[in-house]
Amino acid sequence: MAFEKNVFVNCPFDQQYLPLLRPLLFAVIYLKLKPRIALEAMDAGQARLDTIVELIADSKFGIHDLSRIESAKAGELFRLNMPFELGLDFGCRRFGSDLQKGKRSLVLETEPYRYKAALSDLSGSDVQSHGNEPYRVIAIVRNWLKNVCRIRAAGPARIEGAFTDFMTQNYDDLTAKGFSPRDIEALPIPELIECMEDWVATNTQRPPMNADQIESEAHALPLDARALLVRRLLWGLEEISASEFDRLWGEESARRVAMRTLVWYQRFQAKKSHAKREPCFGRSHLPPEGERYLPESSSMFVGSSCHC
Repeated sequence: MAFEKNVFVNCPFDQQYLPLLRPLLFAVIYLKLKPRIALEAMDAGQARLDTIVELIADSKFGIHDLSRIESAKAGELFRLNMPFELGLDFGCRRFGSDLQKGKRSLVLETEPYRYKAALSDLSGSDVQSHGNEPYRVIAIVRNWLKNVCRIRAAGPARIEGAFTDFMTQNYDDLTAKGFSPRDIEALPIPELIECMEDWVATNTQRPPMNADQIESEAHALPLDARALLVRRLLWGLEEISASEFDRLWGEESARRVAMRTLVWYQRFQAKKSHAKREPCFGRSHLPPEGERYLPESSSMFVGSSCHC
């Protein structure tokens, strides 16, 4: 079963790549899979290549980032480790056991098609470009793993939010344990993975709640927190496009504002005339500028039919 959950991560481990490596590893762990990296078991008596071959053979999935296969300065040789390990992964899939023939690989790059200049044999393969953007890394890894693993997965925005929460809490936890900011920045990758696994296990496991419990918990939140919750829930919907989400969210916000304005003005009119309120829908009934919105302390929701 470990083979089915293992994801071999082939990428640089230097300081410059950390802003991409951290969200990449977190996305894998958040989806209940196990990242495997060469740094996790560097036995002095075992050759590095032997370790890498074992990890590749034991992992159904492989993520290979070729974005650093270039020289950083004139006269410097570009890195060949990543394309070499990618070749080992392809070879294992092609010549390995029946189980290993089911291996799947994701190739990452910085820019589309740039890899063709150095590795033209990959032409026709599905190579994804992340543009050195951490959120893009999360989205690509999440979408690919959802497809090849056929699992239910939270949306990229939710995973990014969880990653931000983890980084904040992990910094505080490590500081309390006596780590300096420099120590935290240089935290060994295997130890970082352990921290991520502990955080995900603690913060994503909740007992199932029925509809009444969910509604009760939501209504107990402050209004701003409730609005944020709704937005995050909508972000997690896979069947809705970004443009459709923006349209629906805009329409809903406009409806809420219109309702607040109308109810406020009806109460304003009733108070002035001490008479029974009547519906006010015409433009001529709008209150003067500066009087159209309820005070901040007023409820956004009026009546039993306006729950959020």
